[in-house]
Amino acid sequence: MLSDTTLGVSTGDPIYQPLASGTIDLGDGTVLRTNGEHVKHRFTKDGDYRVTVTATTTDGRTATSMRTLKVQTHDVSVAGLSVPSSARAGQTKPIKVSVANTHHDEDATVVLYRVGANSEAEREIGRLTQRVAASAQGRTEFPFAYSYREQDAAAGQVTFRVRAELPGYGWNADDNGDDNEARGATASVRPASTASARIN
Repeated sequence: MLSDTTLGVSTGDPIYQPLASGTIDLGDGTVLRTNGEHVKHRFTKDGDYRVTVTATTTDGRTATSMRTLKVQTHDVSVAGLSVPSSARAGQTKPIKVSVANTHHDEDATVVLYRVGANSEAEREIGRLTQRVAASAQGRTEFPFAYSYREQDAAAGQVTFRVRAELPGYGWNADDNGDDNEARGATASVRPASTASARIN
């Protein structure tokens, strides 16, 4: 799904005559007319579009300019989250996040959080940025590790949340933000093992 693109026309006139009328040829067969107000258009597919703007001032002068507008869909998703099923306090175990990307090669950042328990606040465990190649079936693995704590053992379990983001594009840049998060839990966390020795 592509979102609306907002466009506007201004004269850039050296003698400051206002815009009387203008047209925007979007390069996809669509031509929009404007009297100075912003207009919106939704492109139906990614690509480089040659946009031609023609503006006429109130004293009758007309000018034309052209720009190339790149339309690109960004959509990475968390395809998998693998967490240990059980652990003991004091153990450090791996957590693996799989990220999918079917549109364009992207730099993606995955952030791992420990979800708060017993009135604790959510805590960031780590973040990792790497290149995620566009592929119909491929996945890019983001490796993390977590050291289980006595607080986890007291709660008996611990829940993790991960989020995939696109640096530099803002929170709403991803085409489908609903698939950018996942949760998983280590369902059994026991206290650290203790050992005793007896010398006879």
